[in-house]
Amino acid sequence: MNRDSQNVLYKLRENVVVKLPYKDFDAQSSEDFRNLIPGFTKKVINSVLILDFSNVTFISGSGAAALMFAWRLCNERGIKLILTNLNIISLEYLTSKALDSIFDITNNLKEAVSLSEKYAEEMNMFQKKVNELESFFGNPAKDNSQTTSAKVYNFVSSTDSDLKRNIN
Repeated sequence: MNRDSQNVLYKLRENVVVKLPYKDFDAQSSEDFRNLIPGFTKKVINSVLILDFSNVTFISGSGAAALMFAWRLCNERGIKLILTNLNIISLEYLTSKALDSIFDITNNLKEAVSLSEKYAEEMNMFQKKVNELESFFGNPAKDNSQTTSAKVYNFVSSTDSDLKRNIN
């Protein structure tokens, strides 16, 4: 990739979007992408990274492998990866390799942003559940009065006793 080419990283609402500047996502460009993706993941705000393929006309096996690398890295960091603006040839190639079942793929940026907002809402709901559990069981990092495992054991034991009473 020519580093002087268009800026490949930008924000759209609360989303980090990487517009791939490559025409062919092949061995050479995928190597460049593998070197850049860790830095891109550090810029993520809302646990979603959108890859915009509007410039890409071809994806090779090396390009697909680079996407898998990005997917694994994002998974390790708790980031959802969304691919958007794939042309029909690239989409058919990913589908033929069953990669469409791994990636979230949208037709355009508007759909990608909408999907990103859905993920953000799900993450908020998940965080609320975590907070509820922490308020019930306590936060082990903050609470020294009783270990969390002891609280869980007491909770399970009391629930188990209630179940035994209901059975008898």
